Amino acid sequence: MNKLLSVLLFAATAILMSCAGSKAKAQEQVLDCDLIFEYHAIENDSISLFIGNTFRLHTGKADPGRFYPLLVSVRNPRDLDRPTSTEIVSDDAGLLLLLRKNIPLLTTIGVVIDDNTSKAKGFTQSGALTPIFQLAKLIPGSRILVFHEKSGDLVSVETAKDPDASSGTMPHPAQTGL
Repeated sequence: MNKLLSVLLFAATAILMSCAGSKAKAQEQVLDCDLIFEYHAIENDSISLFIGNTFRLHTGKADPGRFYPLLVSVRNPRDLDRPTSTEIVSDDAGLLLLLRKNIPLLTTIGVVIDDNTSKAKGFTQSGALTPIFQLAKLIPGSRILVFHEKSGDLVSVETAKDPDASSGTMPHPAQTGL
């Protein structure tokens, strides 16, 4: 009886530790990201916010055919409430130019998928990642990490795999013809 109880206690502890490890790993790795795209289910929102190194997108931008034009309001993290003009970004090159103004050394891109995105009609993770992969192809040696968020906490992380490539690292543009 004691052995059975010990085995069950050990198994329960191992399960809890493995979950905590994934959460801790996610929270640690998000700090390594040069840029973070966050997808949230926000109704009737057409403007994306770029604050510090975080780009907040609504789930409508998860449809690769509707990613551009991208309306962007660049905000100062120290003065979020101060209105700024909205920039219109029409393609990957324009988005990269905007990003490089604020983040000159860009290699690790994080994509946070909020748990409320499941409520958004037509949202898929693969759809959300497609425009990010297209952008990453313009950044030699870049990699994409996908984080899942639940109730405001990061709970897991995985290296995204480009369906068109054999590794999670983007090839040099000369290799892709860009």
